[in-house]
Amino acid sequence: MVYIKIIFIFIIFIFTNCENEIKSNNQVMKKTSDTLVLEITASFKGEVGYGLVYFCHIKNKIKGDIAAKDSLTMTILSNDQVNIKFLESHPSSSPFEACFRKNKEKEPYQLMPISGFVDDNETSWIIEYLKNIE
Repeated sequence: MVYIKIIFIFIIFIFTNCENEIKSNNQVMKKTSDTLVLEITASFKGEVGYGLVYFCHIKNKIKGDIAAKDSLTMTILSNDQVNIKFLESHPSSSPFEACFRKNKEKEPYQLMPISGFVDDNETSWIIEYLKNIE
């Protein structure tokens, strides 16, 4: 009887550790998939009430994956002076690195009032940084 109790406790211990390991792995996978790094070119297309609109061609997916074929439409909020200055001073034909953080799923519109974009699966991505490729 004592052996059965010990075996039962051991089995519970193993299942608890496996469950914690699975949760830990899922959190790591979620964090990885929540970041996207692309090599893109951007050309100014116009303005909306809350910012500027750029058409971007995806040259290379460096990290992560998105539901987008080879282009995206990116908005930059009018108060986002860092990214506006970067894009204004960057030639539209010259590629640069853009890092995005996953924001929200099931966005209702293609253009949202964020500095970022909405992919083909209606997931919005916010700009973490834009930088020249070294």
